[in-house]
Amino acid sequence: MENNKEGNPRKIINMLLEDIRNGKFISGEILPSQKELCKSFNTGRGSIREALQALELAGVVEIKPGKGVFVSKLTFDSIFNPARLLYKPDISILPDILEFRELFEIIVVIISVKTSTDEDLNKIQKILDLSKFYCDKEDKENFSKMDHKFHKLLAESTHNKVIKSFFSIIYPLLKYSISETTKIPGVMAETYEDHEKIFNYIKKRDEENAKISMKEHMKFVKKYIDKIVNKTGKTNKKS
Repeated sequence: MENNKEGNPRKIINMLLEDIRNGKFISGEILPSQKELCKSFNTGRGSIREALQALELAGVVEIKPGKGVFVSKLTFDSIFNPARLLYKPDISILPDILEFRELFEIIVVIISVKTSTDEDLNKIQKILDLSKFYCDKEDKENFSKMDHKFHKLLAESTHNKVIKSFFSIIYPLLKYSISETTKIPGVMAETYEDHEKIFNYIKKRDEENAKISMKEHMKFVKKYIDKIVNKTGKTNKKS
């Protein structure tokens, strides 16, 4: 954290949000005490208290008297909070996220088969080409960006305002699952192949096979997310 000599609550809020976005403070974790925050931001308790109260009203933190201030757990309800944070979700809800995501993505491909234009398809093809490039380079960070972009362009190809808006809301959840699975060896190549298959069926206006391919892709993602959840659970039990 940087020092904030002005003691401006808005600046403190922004800096705390940035720490949460960057994963310094994760879902369910306790924040430093007000005394420690005062020292970090070089300001008085009044400014810190005001900033924390504002964050609580936004649903970002939870103030528990006598215990401290905790980062709110990211759940399906909390993704609608006005801050629209990109912080890591509670690992235990990832299976539920994937169950919901599968339904959402299938709706997207069904509509995309009917509504996608040549311009939409050209944009998606360019992203697939870049995905292949980053996959061959084993560039996980940029491949993850292309993975997200692929699904974003699919949503945009529906030309449905509700779907496009909803995609931006679930982005924090989608971004996390993508970044976690991409770390696993071999996942990038399989992901690229799945995306290419889905795209080709959309391009052929083959709704049934597009749906089947998306279901298979979600099954593939779920397999690796389950491994991450199980591994994390075992690690937590040991600690």
